[in-house]
Amino acid sequence: MKTKIKISEFIRTGKFGPVSIGDSFETVIEKLGIPDGHGPFNERNNREKHIHYGSYEFFILDGKLNAIQNVNFNPEYPHRMEYQNEVIKIEVGFFEANRTKLLREVKTELKVLSIPFTIIDFFGRKALKSDSRVVIDFNNEKIVEIENEMDYVEIDTIEDHELLGISYWPNTN
Repeated sequence: MKTKIKISEFIRTGKFGPVSIGDSFETVIEKLGIPDGHGPFNERNNREKHIHYGSYEFFILDGKLNAIQNVNFNPEYPHRMEYQNEVIKIEVGFFEANRTKLLREVKTELKVLSIPFTIIDFFGRKALKSDSRVVIDFNNEKIVEIENEMDYVEIDTIEDHELLGISYWPNTN
């Protein structure tokens, strides 16, 4: 039976199912299965590794899990968010991958689930930060077609900012 990982519980607790910050590289793989890929390893720095399961990225520093993120929520690729392998199945819950989510919708869902959060400034944008320090990030601009060319346009209303992803960097945020 696959281990179910609920994104709402990750936001609430900072634990990605059975995986916690500080787990060893080997423990992460034991608990989540073989990753479907890895990012570039820094050739100048053997201390860092980067593996991923779908769009969920796991950053290893000195052999220990240091951070978890998925900053690629995209309704065009739901299988990257609703990832599963032979060991795990990620349940995105209210982040359902079939359409773009707005900040106002995510705030409402967090309130329904009784997940406390605050609104923070995050790299020049507004984001939501849970009490466990998981950050839910939003785009403050979107791509639109103007006269047959694609361009970025700022989203005026904060409540209409579009979900970008989630990140948990407990040693830095």
